[in-house]
Amino acid sequence: MLTVFFLGHRNSSPHQRVDLRRSALRNMIRAGVDESVAMDCSGHKSVSVFKRYNLTSETDLREAMQSVEQYNAEQRSKIVAISQ
Repeated sequence: MLTVFFLGHRNSSPHQRVDLRRSALRNMIRAGVDESVAMDCSGHKSVSVFKRYNLTSETDLREAMQSVEQYNAEQRSKIVAISQ
């Protein structure tokens, strides 16, 4: 569990522990780990705090838009003209 991992880093500052926890959480989500499992691993008990840790980056937004563009292109290729 991540909480056990972080307890072992008593020499690090609180800010470093938060950064480590946030990085670990983001890596889990980007690796495809289910949110509920990631919450259990990180020790988050509420979704609102979990969402604060799981920040969206510009890369995330760019990849989301690329996925939407790809999806739209695939849908356009499926359009069949109906002759009257």
